[in-house]
Amino acid sequence: MARYLVDAALGRPDTPTERRVRTAELARVERLLRGLATNVNQLATVANATGKLPLATAPALAELAAVKEAVLAIARAAGCVEVPDP
Repeated sequence: MARYLVDAALGRPDTPTERRVRTAELARVERLLRGLATNVNQLATVANATGKLPLATAPALAELAAVKEAVLAIARAAGCVEVPDP
């Protein structure tokens, strides 16, 4: 993934093999994000039903914030989108 980001930023074309690898990596990231979003949704469901935040809420939200920052850093490095600095 890192090589793709550098090549994309420099305008270098990628090969079909590189595109397949990148697509697989992006699919893996999407699955991870989907799983994290499901976990946060389950925590919210419990909080709404009980009026209390489960103990796992803080670590899940910290992980979500870390993932967000990682995704934004990748987007900035790739130069593919304009992402404001935090």
